Amino acid sequence: MDHRGCYFSTYLVIGAILIVVASTSFLLSPSVFGGESEAQYIEVTVARGDSLWSVAEAFSNSSDIRRAVYEIRQVNGLESPSLQPGQVLRIPVD
Repeated sequence: MDHRGCYFSTYLVIGAILIVVASTSFLLSPSVFGGESEAQYIEVTVARGDSLWSVAEAFSNSSDIRRAVYEIRQVNGLESPSLQPGQVLRIPVD
């Protein structure tokens, strides 16, 4: 085999390796298996006497209410835990 055939073989092997690596990266990405999904929310209208804590307890699927309160604040851009009657909150659900 002359040097041209050697180069061709080398490029062919490198190309095959790149295809295998790219295919493996794609197949192992979470979106292929449904690992990344669009977040789901419900909308809740705050009633008189509601607190962020009571809303989180009533509507969140989280077993950790502190985490639920944090997520509700993040999703709704709340700078304080104060709520107003009539305010609409998006509550993340799993």
